[in-house]
Amino acid sequence: MALTFTCTSNHWICGGSGTGLNFTASFTIEAWICTCTCVAGCARSIMNRLQCESWDQGYALGLIGGCVSLYTINYPLGTEICSTSTVPNATWTHVAGVHDSVAGISRLYINGTDVTPATCAADTPSSCPTNYICIGSNSSGSSESFNGRIDELRAWSGARTQEQICTFMYKRIIPDGSCLKAVWRMNEFSGTCAYDISGNANNGTFCNMTAANYVDGAPIMSLYD
Repeated sequence: MALTFTCTSNHWICGGSGTGLNFTASFTIEAWICTCTCVAGCARSIMNRLQCESWDQGYALGLIGGCVSLYTINYPLGTEICSTSTVPNATWTHVAGVHDSVAGISRLYINGTDVTPATCAADTPSSCPTNYICIGSNSSGSSESFNGRIDELRAWSGARTQEQICTFMYKRIIPDGSCLKAVWRMNEFSGTCAYDISGNANNGTFCNMTAANYVDGAPIMSLYD
């Protein structure tokens, strides 16, 4: 299963604000998405944790005109990098954004292929401890709304390698208490909560959504152990 988000209906999920997702060093965000439209210049949020009032702290993974983007902010510094290719419409696609605070760069992947631009130096986000995770919209839930389906959204501490991303993107992994900080499988079938099964309790509450938003999901294999 997956969840469908419609931008005109302002569908989004208000996630938890656990310290495990307050990234101030290396991190990775990855998800399966199936977009309805990718309009030139239009921004669509997949997942973010941003300072609500000023957007001067935090991070965001999303799409801009169909390109995957990763935004990291440490005011007055901030960096947004965009992929060198676009995500196809109406096709399940795996996307990943990786920030490596040691190397001072960010990298982007589409279906496991490195689509990072030549210039990928990036600032490491500053602490955003009181703000919550947003899935499918920006930090206020009022703009940059996603238009399409999201499935198997994962957040990791640490910079995942291309090999790790390729190895596990088709598998539903079993949380083992390692660097995996959140996994939203989007497969509850009913209710108004997207549960984080990582054990870190970053459960998300539906906003302007119901159980009718559950749809067929991405081509992910059975559990990996």
